[in-house]
Amino acid sequence: MNEKMRKIFEAFMKARFPHDEEGSSYWESWKKRFKRGEEWQSSDYSNRAALKKIAPEVYPDDKDEFFLRN
Repeated sequence: MNEKMRKIFEAFMKARFPHDEEGSSYWESWKKRFKRGEEWQSSDYSNRAALKKIAPEVYPDDKDEFFLRN
């Protein structure tokens, strides 16, 4: 995961799962999704809204759109 995506990942975790700590199983699960570029497809609408708010230039406007980062 590059530096930009690491920052997006950390901002996402802080916004959506503030009580999960680095190294927890849920944290690590989401980290793997970001590393594979699957965070959008793994997200419900609330998480997609958070991703879009954090990085509008990365994620699609349509919350129903199929999207995988390369």
